[in-house]
Amino acid sequence: MKFFILLITILSFSSFSFGQKDTLKQTIDTLIFRENNNAELNAYKLLYETTKRSNDELRETTHWTIGIVIAFILVILGSQFLYNWKINKQEIAQIKNEIDLRFQELQNSLSNEKDKIYNKLKNDIDNARKENQEYLSDKFDKSQTFAEKLNEIFQKEIERDILQLKTETQKLDADIWLIKGVEANALTGFVKTAEYKLDLGQELKYILDDIIPILTKMEEIHETEYNNLDRLLLATRQKFPDKYESQLTKIEQAYKNKQTYIYQDSRFTTGLMSGFSNLFSSKKIIRPKK
Repeated sequence: MKFFILLITILSFSSFSFGQKDTLKQTIDTLIFRENNNAELNAYKLLYETTKRSNDELRETTHWTIGIVIAFILVILGSQFLYNWKINKQEIAQIKNEIDLRFQELQNSLSNEKDKIYNKLKNDIDNARKENQEYLSDKFDKSQTFAEKLNEIFQKEIERDILQLKTETQKLDADIWLIKGVEANALTGFVKTAEYKLDLGQELKYILDDIIPILTKMEEIHETEYNNLDRLLLATRQKFPDKYESQLTKIEQAYKNKQTYIYQDSRFTTGLMSGFSNLFSSKKIIRPKK
């Protein structure tokens, strides 16, 4: 486009130059033809008029050329503006569409990311709540189990203390009967004490040593004590094999060889005489002395 404007300008100036040369040539020919008839003043006048006319034509040509150039420039600028405006409008619309698309993609991405974060947070909270519940449940179960075991331990300790108290009480009671010279009651107390000590897992040597001399003094033994001694020896040998075998053998020989008896009730078991039935009980030998 710029080359086209430059070409028009060059052609305009060329037309003006050729026109000016033709005019000067005609003037000179006229002067020569008239053979210098006119005065020098007329020649200068003609030259002035010719120059003036040439200047007017040059001015007019210049004005036209400038007008044409300006018109072309305006046309070019206008077309360029319209073209740029159309292109810019399309680019703006395209950019707007691209921005809208990017914004929508960003919004979708943010929405998806928000959902992911929410779901992850929800899962973390659910897992933490579940773990906390499991932890608390486990703690509660362990605490309950511990409390039960502790209660069981306390219960056993209480039962053991009670049994220990009964053992000591029974031993004192047996000692008292022994002092009074009632060997049968003393034997009952010592055998019961030995059973308590066996349940407690305590030492039996001394209580077994207390039983041996009592059996040695006694001539006969009641069937109940006979059975109690059988039970005591069996339990001791099962719990402590061979530990007290010497004492157990002496005890076994002592009561196994003795006469065993029971009391038979009187026939007065009803009516007014039932209260005196023990007074009329009779001793019956069920196992003679060996």
